[in-house]
Amino acid sequence: MLIAFSPARDATLKTCKQLTYEQRCQIYALSKTGMSQNKISNN
Repeated sequence: MLIAFSPARDATLKTCKQLTYEQRCQIYALSKTGMSQNKISNN
């Protein structure tokens, strides 16, 4: 089986980072207040 990799996809994977536990808690708290995902992501 041959697996092809897209250069654009590979570039985006390298720029991703995982959220810390504290960041996840903050996102959870903000979502519980009714803040939209869009507004949370812009903070």
